[in-house]
Amino acid sequence: MITKIVSGISGYYRRFAARDSDNPSRLYTTPPNKSNRPLVYLAAPYTHKDKNIVYERYKLVNKKTHELMCQGLSVFSPITMCHLIVEEFNLPSSFNYWKNYDVNFLSCCNTLYVLMLNEWEKSEGVAAEVAIATEMKIPIVYLES
Repeated sequence: MITKIVSGISGYYRRFAARDSDNPSRLYTTPPNKSNRPLVYLAAPYTHKDKNIVYERYKLVNKKTHELMCQGLSVFSPITMCHLIVEEFNLPSSFNYWKNYDVNFLSCCNTLYVLMLNEWEKSEGVAAEVAIATEMKIPIVYLES
């Protein structure tokens, strides 16, 4: 869970500081997106015991990322960005491993888009990203797959 703080940070970053209550020593101080072009964070379920499902999810997320980009959106998709790194370096794919990375990027975005792939409502990562976006008052849009 992310909790806002108001002390310990000065200047421009102060408004955007948040502390991770699961790891109080971790402080996020990412400034907001200042571009006029919307910056979207695309969340979707990823982790699964069946590697074929993981790969299929990766492909579907890439397709949706492309569609959104063609609509003029700047999209950050952690699955698109990190799937090959996970595979090549045998990294964990759990949200717990990627939490800090994801929160830093989510805090820069104007909107969270949730791609409702099969079993999306069971995804620990998607649930956490929605909770974090809600805490940060980032609007959420749900997309059919």
